[in-house]
Amino acid sequence: MECDDGDNDNYDGCSSSCLLEEGFYCYDSWTTTPTGTLDENYDNPTICYEICHDGMRFNDDSTYCDTDGYTHGCNEDCEVVDGWYCINGDYTTADDCFELCGDGYNWGALECDDVGTYLEGCSDDCHVEEGWYCNLNNVVTPSILGTPVT
Repeated sequence: MECDDGDNDNYDGCSSSCLLEEGFYCYDSWTTTPTGTLDENYDNPTICYEICHDGMRFNDDSTYCDTDGYTHGCNEDCEVVDGWYCINGDYTTADDCFELCGDGYNWGALECDDVGTYLEGCSDDCHVEEGWYCNLNNVVTPSILGTPVT
């Protein structure tokens, strides 16, 4: 027995057969006795945490992501960054993260973003329309569309 987390679930770090699972790090939750000494025989379960940025996602929460290394859209704590969404990740596949179109912010993956107002020059799928150019200010303000190219 490598671990015991007190249940028979798989994909939580400690398998139903009490083996450590790939993609997690675990430790025994030992406690101290009333005299202050470490009691390694105390019957506390193994506690496991998912490894971040190893390309395997076990959490189904849409605010969580796991990419194969650090990428745009998924922060160092494996949380989806505002203005992005991540999909397709599971226990064998890393998430793919994409910038949201229509929220008014351009983090560099879009040609333009006009806050979903569909101003002249920026299409509804965040592409600069023919005959226009886009001046990207900074990542905290919407894209500014220039004048038509003549």
